[in-house]
Formats: sequence, C-alpha cells, structure tokens
Amino acid sequence: MKKLVLILFGFLICFVFTIKGKDVKIPQDNLVLWYKQPASNWMTSALPIGNGRIGAMIFGGVEQEHIQFNDKSLWTGSPTVRGAFQNFGDIYIQFKNQSAFTDYVRYLNIEDAISGVNYKSEGVNYSREYLASYPDDIIVAHFSADKKEKISFDIQLEGAHNEKTIVNGNELSISGKLTLLSHSATLKILNDGGSVSVENNSISVNHANEVTILLIAGTNYDPSSLDYLTKKDWKKELESAKNNAVAKTYQQLKKDHIADYQTLF
Repeated sequence: MKKLVLILFGFLICFVFTIKGKDVKIPQDNLVLWYKQPASNWMTSALPIGNGRIGAMIFGGVEQEHIQFNDKSLWTGSPTVRGAFQNFGDIYIQFKNQSAFTDYVRYLNIEDAISGVNYKSEGVNYSREYLASYPDDIIVAHFSADKKEKISFDIQLEGAHNEKTIVNGNELSISGKLTLLSHSATLKILNDGGSVSVENNSISVNHANEVTILLIAGTNYDPSSLDYLTKKDWKKELESAKNNAVAKTYQQLKKDHIADYQTLF
C-alpha cells in the first residue's frame, strides 16, 4: 500500500510539472480564470478587458480569433430622442496553418488585467496577450512564438453599422455617424520581421517573429456640452494616442498598464 501511494504521488508530481511546464504556460497568479477551449458565446464565455472607456471581448479561437470591441459613449439618440448603446465593431484574425493544436489554455489574469491564449501547433508554442491600457488609452494585442518567423495571419476590421473599411499601409480604419454622435477606430499592425501586405479589405502578415496590434477608438461625445458634442479635435486626440503608443515597445505598454492597474487593484 505504501509503495502504491509513493507511485501515485510520483505520478501526481510529474503531472503537475507537466501542467506548469513551458508547453502549457498557465499563469500562476492567485486570481486567474482559465479554460481549455475557445469561447463559443459572447455573453457566457468570451473574456472581457477594458480601461473604463473602451473595452473588448476576447474569444480565443486558434484558427480564427474574434475580438468584439466597444466604447461606452457610442449611443444612438440625441438631446431630444432617447437612444441605445451600440456595438462598435469586430476584429477577425485568420491564422495560417494552425488547424492542429494541443495544450490549449485561454485565460484572464485578474491581478494584472491581461487576457491571453497559449497553445502548441506543429512543435511551436504560441502565445497571445490582450490588454486595455488606461494610461495609453488603447487596446493592445501581442502575438509571439518560441520560434522565429512563425506568426502569419490575415486581419479584418468590421464596423457594426455598415462602415467602409479603409486600408492604408499597415492600418485598417472605420468611421461613421449615428443619430448624433460620430465615431472612428483604427487598427495599427506593428510586425517584428516578416512582411505586411494588403489583401482586399484586410492586412496579411507573413512569417513575422512577433506582432503587436494597437486598437484606437473613440467618439465625439462630451457629457459637459449642451448638445453632447465635443468642441475638441477628437480625431486628432485619437491620432496622438496612436502615435504615442507606436513610440513604445509592447513591453513598455504592458509595464505601464500593469503599474497603473495595480495601484487600484
């Protein structure tokens, strides 16, 4: 009996080290929600990130990632007409040659407000991280692998109100107007290695070492104004937020986000 217990204990130790090893990469902080499969439903299983103004829901699909995003001020209506909150848009990312995968983990780390996806495909360990930064006022996604030139995907930005997607180099953007409010969003693709090209209304990234994606979104809403419209150059402010974020590395963006979040947490 004692020998059997020792054997079972040894097996348990091996199992724990396998789970906590490099292949699976489960975060070890105390407050982590994690799952063994992608989300299938927005309301019940996608994982949320947000900075108080803009937010996103992360589905975590391997072959196709889906990110739904919003801004708390995107409403229909006017000073005289009751309105309703609106979805801003969706990001779809089609990853290449990753139909077969193992060791899948999708998580939300509440201690640092970072969501992520880890898995292995064809001998390569892939990692994705997502955060909504308050100090930089943007949403950030970062894709990496433990081997070079393995990040390849096509990315699309779709507005929820029939907006036309504009492609300009390594950027996708949408803009429009609802009953009263105008809105605009831009995706900026920053690749380390590999190539970036335009494919119809999407951007194609091939053989990058890692990729950082910046989402900048906003509206012209101002609650202090009598007509609810800002008198500031709100699009210029979005452009400044984008340029300030581009000037930082992903690690800097992540560090600033965590430092800001943990003062409140």
